Amino acid sequence: MKYLGALSVLGLLASSAQAGTFEMYNVSTVIKANTNYYIGIEVQGFAQYVGPKDPDDNSYLIQTFLNDSYGGDLNDWNNPDEFGAGLTGTTVYETQVISCTGACAAYGNIVKPFCPDAAFYKGKGGVTIYHQFTPEIDIKYTAVYSTGCAYNDIGGGGGPPNPGCESGSATTTTTVTSIGSGATVSRGRSSGTVGRRDIQEEVRYLLEEWAVLDHQRAPGAQGIVDILNASSEEFARSVAAEIGADSGNVAEGPILVIEGIDHPYNDRYIPTPTVRLVGEPIMGGSPGDRLVLRADFAESGTLASLDVLHASSSVSAELVAAIEQHLALEYETAGRHRAVSFVVLELGGPARPVQMVASRTVLPLCCCYTDETGTYCI
Repeated sequence: MKYLGALSVLGLLASSAQAGTFEMYNVSTVIKANTNYYIGIEVQGFAQYVGPKDPDDNSYLIQTFLNDSYGGDLNDWNNPDEFGAGLTGTTVYETQVISCTGACAAYGNIVKPFCPDAAFYKGKGGVTIYHQFTPEIDIKYTAVYSTGCAYNDIGGGGGPPNPGCESGSATTTTTVTSIGSGATVSRGRSSGTVGRRDIQEEVRYLLEEWAVLDHQRAPGAQGIVDILNASSEEFARSVAAEIGADSGNVAEGPILVIEGIDHPYNDRYIPTPTVRLVGEPIMGGSPGDRLVLRADFAESGTLASLDVLHASSSVSAELVAAIEQHLALEYETAGRHRAVSFVVLELGGPARPVQMVASRTVLPLCCCYTDETGTYCI
């Protein structure tokens, strides 16, 4: 993508005064999203051709930028935090108006701080007309704005409390996966209570809950549900009762139920990575058998532990060790976070490699904000 060869040095070159040129007449920051934990900002820019048409003015580029105060670089426009794709054109005429919105414009999700700490953002737009040797550039900046505060129960944030390790309360999403077919159905979001906690690399985490159940429909409304394995007895009994009462809408046979925490949009948030089988094919097991694993990846992205939650028949330790060497996370961004992946594998025996038929990855909440009122998971 062209990152404004000219606009990257905006302000260093003066516009030509010999004839008409494009001038920025408005640059604004538009709020596109505003949640408890972040604000989504698009920097929109508009320019107009002013003056008599210069016959050499045959192409233009307009582009916008966004900076925030994290990292102390609010005014470092040589390395903007966000920049849009820009818009180019080859038709130029007097009084022409061009705009930079949508894909052209810079967009960023800026994390709200736990106040009283402040976070700010600022936009910039520029337009250039290309000549062989002397590009004409015009620039306009926005004012500096505050992101506002993350909603929490400390310091009067004015919103719902930020869930903490002590309370165990968090927004969660529950999914049910058929171990036989791999089909996954979401049972929706709720304000669930998850109780498991652990410590990894000296950071305390609030974990997901899971259960492997065997579900069979029965005459009447109530299904028969057996608990095969679970993260906690209380969770297993609760979801078994729910599945039994909703038997007609749940697949028969072994199922995997996961209640995963929805990570808040704060400075530790990353898009949830995807677990993959990588490298050379893995052979082994009895053809058609199913294997359910819980893979715990550390914040570095390395696999910290691998647990067998269910197997339809006996599986060798050698095969599990081989699978462990081939599980990896695929990230969308450079950010990293501890992640727990659940995978359902179909074994292929000596003739067909192991295949992944279903997976789900969740991000545990980490507890790293403490004051006199308690410890809070973010």
